[in-house]
Amino acid sequence: MFFHSCYLLLNSKEWSRTVKFYVIYGLINLVLTAFSLAGNMHVGQLMWIEHPDFPGGPLAYYANNIFWITILGNAAIIAGNYMNDALLVLCSFFLCRIYSLTFSPGSASSIVAT
Repeated sequence: MFFHSCYLLLNSKEWSRTVKFYVIYGLINLVLTAFSLAGNMHVGQLMWIEHPDFPGGPLAYYANNIFWITILGNAAIIAGNYMNDALLVLCSFFLCRIYSLTFSPGSASSIVAT
């Protein structure tokens, strides 16, 4: 999906800073997600395939061996979530500036309740 989106963005007639931003943003998100998935798959392979006979089972193996790749993979997912939240706040900021909207927690909950 990322590569198809990049193809469509880069072959559009209007090629601006926004297009560059979204391509780079998507690439960073893709790399962070791939790194996290690779780390989790490696830890799963160690737990379930290479050391299934560890005393206490695979979960005891995981509890006794804190892997740096697990911590780094989880940090990659957290960094990706922060990036996604920052983009959401940025888009909300631009929408509020364009339409002169102000949001407060009370108004947001009243919109959700209706």
